[in-house]
Amino acid sequence: MEILKRDLQENHALLQMTLHKEDYMSQVEETIKTMAKTASMPGFRKGKAPVSAVRSQYQNKVTGDEVNKLINEQIYQYIQDNKLKVLGQPIPSQEESQHKDLPEGSISLCYEIGLIPHIEIKKMQSVVLDYCQIELDETLVDKEIEALRQRHGKMQEVDFVSKGDLLVGTFSELDASGRIVEGGVTNTSSLLLSMFADEMQELFINKVIGDVVSDLDLSLLTKSTEDLSSLLGISKEHAKDLQAKFSFTIEKIKHVEPAEINEEFIHAVLGDESEVQDFQGLQEKIKQDYRHLLSRDEDKLFYKQSLKKLVAESALALPDEFLKKWILATNEKPISEEQLEKEFPFYVEELKAELIKNAILESLQVRYDHEQMLQFTQQLIQDNFLEQGFRKVWNKEIFRQQAESYLKTPKNKESVYNMFLAQSVIDYLKATWKINTKVLGHEAFIEAYQGL
Repeated sequence: MEILKRDLQENHALLQMTLHKEDYMSQVEETIKTMAKTASMPGFRKGKAPVSAVRSQYQNKVTGDEVNKLINEQIYQYIQDNKLKVLGQPIPSQEESQHKDLPEGSISLCYEIGLIPHIEIKKMQSVVLDYCQIELDETLVDKEIEALRQRHGKMQEVDFVSKGDLLVGTFSELDASGRIVEGGVTNTSSLLLSMFADEMQELFINKVIGDVVSDLDLSLLTKSTEDLSSLLGISKEHAKDLQAKFSFTIEKIKHVEPAEINEEFIHAVLGDESEVQDFQGLQEKIKQDYRHLLSRDEDKLFYKQSLKKLVAESALALPDEFLKKWILATNEKPISEEQLEKEFPFYVEELKAELIKNAILESLQVRYDHEQMLQFTQQLIQDNFLEQGFRKVWNKEIFRQQAESYLKTPKNKESVYNMFLAQSVIDYLKATWKINTKVLGHEAFIEAYQGL
């Protein structure tokens, strides 16, 4: 058996394999003998048919199976022995064998392979990368503290409506003249005024129990069909087509007296284990939390922008002809050549980014470590709590148990591992590349992210 490699184009090669009869016939004979021990053939008891009879009936099929098995084994062994870094998998080629007049029983086959171009990460470190930092709106800290004061305040029933109050009352459907529709939609529900813009709240301010707010456009009070359905106690289908206006009769007014900012309040927000003791410390802690959450979005944009820039600067040569053949041959869903030509530039862009990412990881020799993954997952869970406004210092063992449970699901484990690898690349780029930091407002940052 021989395998010869012939270069077709840059990073595109042909493997020509020649199998001789002696390479596969011994295994064919062994398989036929094994089959004979259990074969069921007319005129013979099970397992008693002569080997010659089994050979006569099954040799062609067994030979084909053994040859295919041997081809796959030897091609991948050749790739491994010669340390070839391949793209995708080898695909059968229509190239003519250069071997003519082969002995009887010999087979010559050709396979095309695509090769990963050599990527020198250190040579790419002259590229300057941009890091977009989101400008922290200081008013967010004050708003968050006020929201926390509301959350930890005391609720009491009052006689007149103030900004941000919780109202309980009845919605009634109105006709075009503003009268309640007999048999129309009516429902007792609640409204949290702090969820609405100031101009909408003004419709209710200083109202008292028994007052009616009329001519309400509920599309301004709800964000979705689901919200409207819940508010009025009707089906989503009914809510979707509802155009009528409503009145709201106030039945209860509940006011939250914001919590005082003192040591008790700070411990309620951050937990008894927190070292924060005063208002300034609370402000700084919330600012740090915002900065931490924003940094995750900043890192995501940095990751995407950096790989895109490195792709543009690297001039990697990919075997386009091979890749197109491979996609057409192996794509799960059939794809036309026209569609392939249209989508191919985007596919190549993504592939180059993936290859650069893998080259970085290879240079870092990043390996799977369960403890690292566990700690990484714990941080993801803590961040999720923080995003929802829960700032208490929790027992770390609770997060560890949640992380252990989450990673037991293979899909979750794969997802976290991919995030872990991406973060490894981000940390490496930030530590070793020259970075140009840009400070962007929130809207400009979103535009930059959506522009990728």
